[in-house]
Amino acid sequence: LAAMRDVMQRAQLQQSHVIATEGLSLEQRLQEVVARLRSGALVVFHELFPAHEGRLGVVVTFMAILELLKQKMIELVQDAVFAPIYVRQWVDGEQ
Repeated sequence: LAAMRDVMQRAQLQQSHVIATEGLSLEQRLQEVVARLRSGALVVFHELFPAHEGRLGVVVTFMAILELLKQKMIELVQDAVFAPIYVRQWVDGEQ
């Protein structure tokens, strides 16, 4: 919850008034997240959320993360309570 609160606060700080915006595609964001994690490296959870996209970007990215978790394509890793949350590609057989 704290990680999502931080992401939402960062997005709110970057919020601006835009008359016409290009829509954000969930499918496109799914592909972007997978491509970012393809190298096998750990990525800090909040780094997947582009601050310049505001709340809509946060929502689309979070939905993409949830879908990828559901499909077991990625996993979230946290070493301890209140430690940073990391995202990585799903490693079958590891938990």
